[in-house]
Amino acid sequence: MVFCYTIKYLTMFTITSITMKTLRVAHIVPLGFERSIVTKAIRKIGGGRVHILSIGPENARLRDPYLYKKQQYFTNAVINDLREMGYEVEFHDVDLFDFESVLSKISELIIQERKRGARVYINISAFGRLVAVAASLAGWYHDCIVYYVEPDRYYEGEKEFYEYGRSVCIDPEIMELPKIEIAKLSKEERFTLSFLLDNGGRAKTDEILKALGDEFQEFKIECRDRREKQIALNKLNRRILDKLESKKYVERIKVGRYNRINLTDEGKIIALLEGRAFKE
Repeated sequence: MVFCYTIKYLTMFTITSITMKTLRVAHIVPLGFERSIVTKAIRKIGGGRVHILSIGPENARLRDPYLYKKQQYFTNAVINDLREMGYEVEFHDVDLFDFESVLSKISELIIQERKRGARVYINISAFGRLVAVAASLAGWYHDCIVYYVEPDRYYEGEKEFYEYGRSVCIDPEIMELPKIEIAKLSKEERFTLSFLLDNGGRAKTDEILKALGDEFQEFKIECRDRREKQIALNKLNRRILDKLESKKYVERIKVGRYNRINLTDEGKIIALLEGRAFKE
């Protein structure tokens, strides 16, 4: 994975209060046992739509029932608080302890909001470190605003816990993480990674070529002529597979007379960042 840093030092800066009450600003918030660190920050930044990601009924069986009950309280509290503040809120049931699920869902929501013409802000303060990494990666890849909220202090006693969450925020300091530019791939490269992901992480070269031909006219083989197919295969290797292999996103495995293309862990991350399936 290739990263290009847009600034020299990992300095953070405070986001000033923004008065943008419009649906063209959307927030994505993976939520744990937090409340004020979400609502106070959104009130300060502004916006129109908020996506809350948390463990809901579909993933409840994977977690401790007592902890899930607590999570239900904070999820409902934050949603109600935001709706009372006038925000449109959408809830998404996600296993926040699964890195790939978080990465895929956040990327999907970013792509969805971008199609609506919204600017996307991602709060990485309301869950744990693993989720913060996944959310930041998705935000950087899609050129979103990734922000961290510094609490005034932490809760003292059960009353404060349920009123504010673990973090007590009265007048939050909001810090935008510096943007890290991740080098983008061509449409054909992105399609190939998404195709491999959707096919269990592996495919024969011929299978990739056929899928590319269905999506891109220049890879379509109009007749069964062996020469035409060889030209298309050479183009596939030169323009796509060689580049993906050099970036360590795929690896070639010789199986008999055929080459099998395997998606690497790094390639899988990029495919998930693309929203799982290639859509343009």
